[in-house]
Amino acid sequence: MATKTNRPLLLLSASAFIAFAACDSGGTATPEDGAAAKAGSDGGGEGGTYRTLEITLPDLNDDDYTLTSRSENDLHILCFWAVWCTPCQAELNAMMPMWENMRSRGLNVYAVSIDGPDSQARVAPHVQQAGWEFPVLLDRETEVLSKYHPKGDVPFYVILDAEGEVVKTHQGYVKGDMEALEQYLQETLPAAGE
Repeated sequence: MATKTNRPLLLLSASAFIAFAACDSGGTATPEDGAAAKAGSDGGGEGGTYRTLEITLPDLNDDDYTLTSRSENDLHILCFWAVWCTPCQAELNAMMPMWENMRSRGLNVYAVSIDGPDSQARVAPHVQQAGWEFPVLLDRETEVLSKYHPKGDVPFYVILDAEGEVVKTHQGYVKGDMEALEQYLQETLPAAGE
């Protein structure tokens, strides 16, 4: 579920570095569906608000999107990516069916772009072509990425619980990563219908 606000977001900058199985922008990294962002990360507006997390970023329509938990069992995966990062795109493509299968159990996935001025115009067309339906958010100055991963490498994801606390992080993307993540989520999220 998202909360739309009209407050400006102050952003800081951070450097991106090269890491194994990661992408590098070649310099300083400058950090969906709009209907889904306004209605909630599951594409529907049902359910109350359990907790609003302290993360607000613009979506592809430049509307502020605030991460919100609907229940105490929600998990939020922030997947940091860029249009120039092929492993990032592979990770998000693999994340899509997992999100579709588990979002009713409290799984929220966000594709958080760190594209800066040189590549940010390619973000929306790329998302449309890829067909990602989870919220796509813009971390143009890498403020949120720096909070969870100061080194700045992508792909990188962080899993937050319903309270906004970090429960798991992962750097890079190789074949087999999604199977391990899916097993973790199957064991952690409540069973369907609970």
